[in-house]
Amino acid sequence: MENFAVKQMVPDQIFTDRQPFIDHFYKLALNAIDQKTSSTVLLGHRRMGKTEIFRRVVNRLFFEQDVNKSCCIPVYYEFPKEISNRNDFAIDYLTNFLKWYTAFKMRNENIIIQLEVPQDLIEFIQNNIPNTVGINASISLLKGLIKNTVPLPEQKALKSPSIVANYDNIAIAMFLDEFQNTSLPQYNYSIVGYMKEPVESINCPHFVTGSTMSILSDEILGKGALYGRFDYEHIKPLTPYYSEELVLKAANYYEITLSHPMASHIALRCGGNPFYINSVIRQAARKNISIDSLKALDKIMVIDICSGFIWGELSDQVNFWISRINQYGITRWILYLAALEENEQDINIQRIQAQLKLKENIDVSLDKIKEVLIKLARGDLLEYKAFGDWFGKIQDPVLNEFLKVWGLIEIERQEISIVQEQSLVKLQRTKKQFDEYKGYISEVFIAQFLWNTQGQTFSGHYFNSKTDVKVSDYFFYIDQRVRQSAGKNMEVDIYAAADNEIWLIESKCWKKPVGNDVVLKLFEQSKHVQQRNKEDIRSIKLWIFANEGLTESAKKLCEQHKILWSSKDNLNGLLEKAKLRKLPDIPFYLQETSTIYD
Repeated sequence: MENFAVKQMVPDQIFTDRQPFIDHFYKLALNAIDQKTSSTVLLGHRRMGKTEIFRRVVNRLFFEQDVNKSCCIPVYYEFPKEISNRNDFAIDYLTNFLKWYTAFKMRNENIIIQLEVPQDLIEFIQNNIPNTVGINASISLLKGLIKNTVPLPEQKALKSPSIVANYDNIAIAMFLDEFQNTSLPQYNYSIVGYMKEPVESINCPHFVTGSTMSILSDEILGKGALYGRFDYEHIKPLTPYYSEELVLKAANYYEITLSHPMASHIALRCGGNPFYINSVIRQAARKNISIDSLKALDKIMVIDICSGFIWGELSDQVNFWISRINQYGITRWILYLAALEENEQDINIQRIQAQLKLKENIDVSLDKIKEVLIKLARGDLLEYKAFGDWFGKIQDPVLNEFLKVWGLIEIERQEISIVQEQSLVKLQRTKKQFDEYKGYISEVFIAQFLWNTQGQTFSGHYFNSKTDVKVSDYFFYIDQRVRQSAGKNMEVDIYAAADNEIWLIESKCWKKPVGNDVVLKLFEQSKHVQQRNKEDIRSIKLWIFANEGLTESAKKLCEQHKILWSSKDNLNGLLEKAKLRKLPDIPFYLQETSTIYD
């Protein structure tokens, strides 16, 4: 798309796996024309692509509709971190709405960035577009705001879009970003409470998102005036398959040399976060470093976490949130000491208290430490479970590593070069660790195949089965490297739990055919699952991926126990049917492991 009503920040060449969200919100907005849509929140952690999704939806709505037919007028607004007073906020919100409305009606996106003076905007609207009942009401309100004579100005401004939609019988979709900023300490007046009536408008749904998930879900939408008034859509990290696809796209876009095994490792290290992945690749391009070994990857990760794009983003996030909490010095230490805790799911408050006494010679009560930790959890820097009354680290491997580095540099005042050297030593891998991932790449492809083909049926020849095979209608989760219980041979490569059955899958990227031992192991695991879940009426489907096929005796065992199996050619055929990439050259992939650490 060449024209933008709001600037898209991610190049099309590297935009990955968020199209279903764009299609979904686009459809929701259009459904407002027939009053079939409710206000909806897009919920997820920072840098998952939420803002980009909203921007792309808004651009589609702006350019792909016929203004002469029934349509939905898109409006994009980002709540700022700082507002000087109530009236200024009201003017900003209302003029933004009127500019989007006018720009859409006149098919001129430039109006959105022009007409910054409210009086000029009023005159332009009155001279160029029909002055409907709703628009006249908004113009009258804006005149009053300019004179600073409107009581409860923020309430009136927030209601204005829904009033226009309701009185003029049109559809308007409000896309509101950084919605958590309606509940930060800088506001000494209520914004959230006044949103109750506007978000319930059937002509004017409000789609909201933000960068602080805890505040959005727990404090703004999970209680108070807006409780129960939003549908929820959750956005998660990219799956390993799409994380790897993003790595490959970004490497091509930024023109860096990247070996295929490293794509899998970057995807793993970055936890499926698109921003982290792009940051690593951009840093490699900036330093002109080829990522062709784990040593090279370690170096790039350390550089970026200590002083690069990731450092800039996360340090801004951390410092901004800490500045909102009292006891600034104590808060910084508590966050750093929590990051150093080895147990990720149970941060020891007593140990933090002892370390504060040791390092700063200050006595801080456990209640005060807990209070600070709760405030840090509000900013998605930690995880807090009120019902269990425990604190843990957030599911973000890069953030957790960053907090340790940040503490060394910002709190303990160590030199960046020294921290980089120490971090690099800790990140060094061994070949034994890499060998554990030899089969990982095929597991990633198989798991994505299952996600993408739910409810579809495939010819049995792909599974060496006499009958066609149907993929389950709905998977609750698909996990890799799942241990069924203690004991030998109790780990299965893929465990997929569906509504009507369980899939147990073994993936073997060997250079030789798979033998009886793998088949028998999988069959024994199925019996263990059946015994463990005696009241579970779901059936169990067994599937083996064998890069070089099975031995003749293993084929007979599979037939005997009704176990599906696929060779590399079979799996590639399935991937092609699912419109996914084919497996890379796995023998080459394994050959590279012998030199990957050089």
